[in-house]
Amino acid sequence: MFRIECFCDDGKLAKVLWLLQGNVYNCHPEPVVNAIKKNGRVQSKSRNVLELFQTWIHETRLREVTPTHVREFADTLGKSGNYYSSLLRKAVDAGMLERIGAEYRYRVITHQSAPALLLEDKRPAAARKKKAVKRAKVKRAKQKRAKPKRKSPVKHREIKTPEVTAHG
Repeated sequence: MFRIECFCDDGKLAKVLWLLQGNVYNCHPEPVVNAIKKNGRVQSKSRNVLELFQTWIHETRLREVTPTHVREFADTLGKSGNYYSSLLRKAVDAGMLERIGAEYRYRVITHQSAPALLLEDKRPAAARKKKAVKRAKVKRAKQKRAKPKRKSPVKHREIKTPEVTAHG
C-alpha cells in the first residue's frame, strides 16, 4: 500500500474524484488556503507565514500551542508535515511564543497589535518614526480630553498632639 499526496485546481476536483473512485481508500479532499502554483509546485501566496500563523492562533483562540497544532496549521497552507519545527522556531524568535519548561508546549504571548509588531522590522526608519509621532499626538490628545480629578470638598487639618515627656 502507498500513500499519495497531490494537489489539483478547484475546477478539476470533481473529475479527479470521479477518476479515483473505487481505486483509492479514505480520500478526503481539503481546500488549501493561500496557495499558488509556481515552478510546478504549490506554494503559499504570502511570504510571511508568521502573520498567517498569528491570525490562525487568534481565530482558534489557543492559549498554548503544541507541535500537533502547528502541524494542523501547516496542513492548511499545504506545507509538509515536518515544517512545524521550523515554524515553531521562527515564532519563538519573533516573540509570539514562549516555551513552557522542557515540554513541547508553548505559551502564546499576546500583544495588542501583534501583527504590527511583526511588520515593524520591515518598515523603513522614517515610517517607524512617523508612526511613533502619530501615537504620541494621540496620547497627548487623550490626556487633554481627560477630566481633571476633583479635590475633596472637606479640608483636612493637622491635629497637633502634645508631646509627652517622662520626668525621672
